[in-house]
Amino acid sequence: IFSYKIYAIFIYNCCWRKHTIFSWAFKSYLGELAHTFFKSYSDFGYTMTFSELVHFTTCLRDKNVRFVVDEKEIIDHLINKGILKLENGPDFEKRYTFRLNGVMEYFLAYHMNENESFRNEVLNNHEYFLSFINEIEILSGLRKFDSILLEQLMQLSKTALLDLDFQYINDPDETLLKKVHSVKKLANNIKNLNMTEQEPISEKNRDEIFDTNLVSKGSNEEVKVKKIN
Repeated sequence: IFSYKIYAIFIYNCCWRKHTIFSWAFKSYLGELAHTFFKSYSDFGYTMTFSELVHFTTCLRDKNVRFVVDEKEIIDHLINKGILKLENGPDFEKRYTFRLNGVMEYFLAYHMNENESFRNEVLNNHEYFLSFINEIEILSGLRKFDSILLEQLMQLSKTALLDLDFQYINDPDETLLKKVHSVKKLANNIKNLNMTEQEPISEKNRDEIFDTNLVSKGSNEEVKVKKIN
């Protein structure tokens, strides 16, 4: 749930704050894009050429009457606000991908939330489930009032953890207490901050903070192709 809230704030600040033409329904577009990367572009490191991204955007825009901006404006906005980025592909070909691994995870989770077929595909496949741990954590935040799904996730997690129990060296209760202590310490530090004396953070500095401190280790790195057996 923590990851879900952090990413929701990040994406709101990047895409929708001061940009009302990009409705919240636009998140469905990014969810579809993340899903298409996962399903069809793993051999290309979850990247698309400009022409492929324009074609994808055109097809999706034609299905959604709420899209009132053209393809180039959508792509430029996502680049300018740091959701997508350009990188060199084979032979220095420019390709587009998500800027952060965790942002792609968020939109994969968002697509899981909207698409029951994809959600069931992940939850009913053991290899998928283990590879989608971060997305499932975010999904639990998106559907925090869905008691049936949360019960299913709890049972699936218990089954997955049974396979890891024999590898666990430390006492899990002791580890949990240490983490709780760390969270309480962080909360106290935040509580003691005098916000009236803080200077506003520039967009450039804010992006740098999110890039380095957005979420837990491994989620704020470049997009990684999932390894599924």
